[in-house]
Amino acid sequence: MQALAAIFSNPLRRGSRILFEGHVINGLHAHRQLHMHDPEAGSIFLGYRRPPHLHVVEFTSPSTMDERSRYSFFRCDPFHAQFAHKRWNATAGMMDFLGEWHTHPQSDPAPSALDLIEWRRILKTIPDSRVFLIVGQLTDWIGIGSGGRIHDCPRIS
Repeated sequence: MQALAAIFSNPLRRGSRILFEGHVINGLHAHRQLHMHDPEAGSIFLGYRRPPHLHVVEFTSPSTMDERSRYSFFRCDPFHAQFAHKRWNATAGMMDFLGEWHTHPQSDPAPSALDLIEWRRILKTIPDSRVFLIVGQLTDWIGIGSGGRIHDCPRIS
């Protein structure tokens, strides 16, 4: 079943939305950890800052160089950063690294303490907000961070 675009409220700015294209949601859901042997997956997503909204249009999938286990994912392959730079250059700086995603082997996922530490580290090094998404077995968790704080983003549609 093809997912439609998903829209989330951005609590950092009143009236702001985060839009994920349907093909992005479908691609992320293809990595769900539905079986006991499935390792975590993750990577980055790219899109556009269309003030006051964020529009996610692409993502990268894990590669063989990334480290994956049942309960962890570490992005190691330089491909992900190279892909983001290539898109940035091809769009004259319009397409941006908007955030990252990974899976959890849970029905209804929530960020782990390690997730929050890592995301806060990322937020300290960049001025713009970033979106974080955890793909669960049945539902997804999405949040947005800025200035070291991370907020849940409620789904609108």
